[in-house]
Amino acid sequence: MNSPIDLFELLASLLSFVFNNIIFILLLSVPIIFLVLKIRDFLEWKEYAMSHIAEAIDIAQKALKKSHSKKVVDQAHSAMSMADTAVQNHLFRSWYSTLQIAKQAIEVAKKANYTAEDEVRIAERDDEERKRKDEEAALIAVALNGSAESQYQLGLSYLEGKSPVHKNIDKANEWFQRAAGQGYAAAQNEMEKFEERRRKREALALEITDLRHQIDSINKNINFLSDDIDKTTGTGKYAPSSRPSDWDYRIDRRDRLYNDRINPLESKIMALKSEINIKEQQVNRIN
Repeated sequence: MNSPIDLFELLASLLSFVFNNIIFILLLSVPIIFLVLKIRDFLEWKEYAMSHIAEAIDIAQKALKKSHSKKVVDQAHSAMSMADTAVQNHLFRSWYSTLQIAKQAIEVAKKANYTAEDEVRIAERDDEERKRKDEEAALIAVALNGSAESQYQLGLSYLEGKSPVHKNIDKANEWFQRAAGQGYAAAQNEMEKFEERRRKREALALEITDLRHQIDSINKNINFLSDDIDKTTGTGKYAPSSRPSDWDYRIDRRDRLYNDRINPLESKIMALKSEINIKEQQVNRIN
């Protein structure tokens, strides 16, 4: 068994060795630490790059499952080709450059996926529209060969925009006329309502036209008065080339004349435009 003195001597010898060789130990540890750090960075970059490569391939494959159009296939294959290039690239270059290629592959793959999704949405929309038109055609066929009741119901569908038809006032009137021609009372009532709505629309249209004519007339008056005020006060295009001593007085007088003569007319125009907007809303509600 070692005595405390022996242990102390051993420890002293070890400390002496370290102290005497500290420079050598430090010089030896620096490249080892550098190598360890490089290996760690290499493994991290490799994992990061490979995950991007896998993501690019996955997105491209999803795009191909959604659509087989030439545009999608070309984009998806381009993305997968870039991903394959990224895999091969690391044998000759750094993992950093490999990662950049992988990121580019992801962007191309995403474009392919977006294109495929758009094509799917368009195809679904077109399919729904075809189904709607088929259903509409079936309703029309029934109405053509059916009773006044079926013609009246089809007219109501067009009037209210019930599926599968779109709202169409003219078509609604057409089918109401067909049913009314067979003496269907409800259709005749709708025809009377349609005629009443037509008269209201025409009356409102005339009122709107008259209001717009009033606005045009007021604008002409404003232009005339503005020119007259500038001429009276010697401002605007009638101002002298050099600024006169009474310029501030002229501007003040012009502003007062504008307030007295022009501003009320501009307020009138605003009121007329508001009235037009109200009447246009009334027309829309009648339709």
